[in-house]
Amino acid sequence: MIDIVDIVNEVIEIGNDEFSPVYKLNEKSKDILFQYCKAIESLFDENDVKSFTAEADEDDMTIKLSFECSYFRVDNSQKLKAAKLCQRMLSLKVVWLEDELMEITFTFPPLWERA
Repeated sequence: MIDIVDIVNEVIEIGNDEFSPVYKLNEKSKDILFQYCKAIESLFDENDVKSFTAEADEDDMTIKLSFECSYFRVDNSQKLKAAKLCQRMLSLKVVWLEDELMEITFTFPPLWERA
């Protein structure tokens, strides 16, 4: 199983190194993002997820969480989780890849603010 919190933690550490001392990490925003990471991870159980990546955009410091899968389904028990994710994210992008795979990317608000 993919532990996306560990992957996102690494991206946050790299972002802290790159963005400081001008920007500092907002701990409350980070905690909220981790809640959404767990929600995304729970969606993996119902879908054929092949890989997961996370990145901090250097221009606007948003967080992008992406995964590749051959299908993506949200069943009745997961509708509330998916709806809460949609309320928090800035955008959702779906790109069709080779081998009948799709990449789904969630973009979340910045974790860093001016120091």
